[in-house]
Amino acid sequence: MPRPDLRTMVLETLRSDILDQRIPVGEILLEKEVATRLSVSKTPVREALALLCQEGLVQLFPRRGYVVRGLSLRDVLDTFDLRVILEGAAAERAALHLTVAELDLLADLCEHDCCRTSSLDDSGQRTDMAHSLDFHLIIARGSRNQLLADDVERLLRASRRITAIGFTYGHHAGIVEALRARDPAASRKAMEDHIIAGRQLALQTLAQRHDEIAG
Repeated sequence: MPRPDLRTMVLETLRSDILDQRIPVGEILLEKEVATRLSVSKTPVREALALLCQEGLVQLFPRRGYVVRGLSLRDVLDTFDLRVILEGAAAERAALHLTVAELDLLADLCEHDCCRTSSLDDSGQRTDMAHSLDFHLIIARGSRNQLLADDVERLLRASRRITAIGFTYGHHAGIVEALRARDPAASRKAMEDHIIAGRQLALQTLAQRHDEIAG
């Protein structure tokens, strides 16, 4: 059994390379070749690739290897639609259950994206994405519904690349305001509006990429 930190190293390296397009869509990843490149055994590579399959970044083709997946319009629409449903419900419940300490932590995380309107190409993207993930997970867990929180976490982690192309800065403060007011309906709406804004950005980004390829 490989050390957990070794598998994590392989996972994070491959994930970053795919998200940053150092490994392009359509490239085939073979366990032996990846293991040689990263100077590890095939076991942590196999486990890391299996996790990347769950995240939707690669797809396993028997006797061929793991192929880096592209994004389809259906992937984007389905992911954001499910986020609206699940995270809207989580925010609605969290408005009644979050502690003052949890609300203060959400407000602190907001400071990292306050007044930001930058594109995804700006430096610091990875840190901002991590803060955003923490923000959404605190609210999901604040619903005090463990099944709902687990579903939200799986969805966010499994759709990281889709979430990234629809990543929006500066939309968290309104969510915190509604949560602090203990207003379930306003909290749901603020979360839904935030995710819908991300979906719109993702669709615009995909359309721009299509135009660039077509041109």
